[in-house]
Amino acid sequence: TSSYFHITKVQKIFAETSVQDADALADLILRNSYHLMLENNRQNLQLMMEEVGESKRIERARILGREGVVSFSTDADEVGSLLMKQDDSCAFCHISESEALVNVPVQERTRTLSGYQYLNVTRGIYNEPSCSTAACHAHPPEQEKIGVLDMVVSLDQMAYLTHVHSNDVIMSTLVMLIMLSVGHYLVTRRYICKPIERLLLKTQTLAQGDLSARVANPSSDEIGELGRSFN
Repeated sequence: TSSYFHITKVQKIFAETSVQDADALADLILRNSYHLMLENNRQNLQLMMEEVGESKRIERARILGREGVVSFSTDADEVGSLLMKQDDSCAFCHISESEALVNVPVQERTRTLSGYQYLNVTRGIYNEPSCSTAACHAHPPEQEKIGVLDMVVSLDQMAYLTHVHSNDVIMSTLVMLIMLSVGHYLVTRRYICKPIERLLLKTQTLAQGDLSARVANPSSDEIGELGRSFN
């Protein structure tokens, strides 16, 4: 039981760590793209996203405009496509066709895909004075949220570590149980079974008419007390 709770707790910790790491990775991508966005350097921003996609850990990353249009993506073929509010990438920030939510907690911006093999994290891109006054003037000052970074990261490494740790705990538990069982058997055999077998043997000898049968060196426990009574 303790091993089960330990494994469950470790899996929970690994899952929470994966969420925080994925959100930190999303933040790093946004920081690296910040100046490219200010300069409206769309070509280099798209190249940066494609380079991000070369990472084995990142399955998909894309920047969505306010209207749900894919502006930049690790998959260049989907750039310019329109996503609906019902799309999984938009559902985190929209509830019942409402306006986009602002500053959504990371726990509500992440979810697992394909049986916990992938983690989907979204991160809002918010307007700043430097954005509304940039050369492109793409976003007015009153527009608070200007886009979303949608990213899917692989959990293969974390799943592998969880699997290895779980196997280690299970094997350690099995070894401990075997050692305890062997120890219990040896103690029981020495201090309970053998004294009873000796007492039984003397009882059988007495039943055959040998009145000299005695239990040698009885112990100080209850079984020894029974041996002394026999003598």
